[in-house]
Amino acid sequence: FFTGHRTNLAAIGAFCRERGILFVVDAIQAIGHTPIDVREMKIDVLASGGQKSLFSLTGIGLLYVREAVASMLQPRPIGPNATEDYMHWLDYNLTPRPGALRFNMGTPNVPGLFALEASLRFLIELGVGNIERHTTALAAAAIAMLQRLGYDVLTPPGHGPIVTFCPRLDDAAADAAVAALQQRGITISKRWDAARVPHLRLSFHAYNTLEELNRFEDAWRDIV
Repeated sequence: FFTGHRTNLAAIGAFCRERGILFVVDAIQAIGHTPIDVREMKIDVLASGGQKSLFSLTGIGLLYVREAVASMLQPRPIGPNATEDYMHWLDYNLTPRPGALRFNMGTPNVPGLFALEASLRFLIELGVGNIERHTTALAAAAIAMLQRLGYDVLTPPGHGPIVTFCPRLDDAAADAAVAALQQRGITISKRWDAARVPHLRLSFHAYNTLEELNRFEDAWRDIV
């Protein structure tokens, strides 16, 4: 979320599987941008919210649990539809349902499910690999532009779609710069490093263009 660094999930997954370590991935910063194969990457548990790169809503998300792993896990909270024969209200059986169904928590967010399904279909139609190539190219152009302007860029080359740089501004000035860009229809975000030094983050998706990046450069030159 901060530097845009991409972790080698396949390497970590192989390391964990060889040693019997559960590999749990929070995918919200990558899913929708980067192809993820839970089997190839040997991921045991993967979770993500529906917002951000999935084009969906807050309050909805997804959870994958490898079947062999799910049977090993005993949920602490017991959801009302996460148990065997849960519809038999007068003889409630607390035996967890098979697979990831045991992690259900109650009445689902039905409108959110419809929105998430539409988003996933759209992303599959676009092709996550195509999105990755597009956003990585935009990230590379942004890194080159910021370095040309003399800024320190935290995002490693070849990574993305997040590009973070240090604007050498204090908090108030960084906030003012973000607000000034917003007034021009350009949205970026401020993020602190561990020492609470403000950095600015550009984020790209399928709908962004090189023209928009050029607009950012022109606006940034005017603002600072």
